[in-house]
Amino acid sequence: MTDPTEPPSNAIADAREALHGALVKAFERCGWSPERAQPYSPATIAAPMGWVDAATISRQGHGLIATFPVVVAVDGTDRGQLKRLDAVQAATWELLTSTRLPNGSLVDLLTAGPDDVDLGGFTTRAVVFSAQVSIAARTLCPSALTASDDTPTGDTPS
Repeated sequence: MTDPTEPPSNAIADAREALHGALVKAFERCGWSPERAQPYSPATIAAPMGWVDAATISRQGHGLIATFPVVVAVDGTDRGQLKRLDAVQAATWELLTSTRLPNGSLVDLLTAGPDDVDLGGFTTRAVVFSAQVSIAARTLCPSALTASDDTPTGDTPS
């Protein structure tokens, strides 16, 4: 298995970068090393660890939507895991919902709930956020009506 290559510039990569940035801030707020927040699924999970997983793309309304699972796994005793999940869920929810993408859209969190992560011998708790972002809009207007062009055309209305 190889590490992911540098993706070409695209709306999905931009969204992943923005979600990862919010996850890094959440880890810092919780007192965890920001390097444990990964932009991609890690080859080996060493809790606490978080990552942005592969997106599902769908058409909704007047555009394309990408829905990313954002996963955070925690370690500790059962009670300690729940306390950590409470803290990271609150911080990550706040930071993700205030994240603005390069195209101007905001992250819309649909859910954040418990999940289990198999670490190859024992299972640890995690929280998975379902983060939805608009990656492309459709318009019914021709581009001439939506483009900004301040160049005088010489045509003046009578």
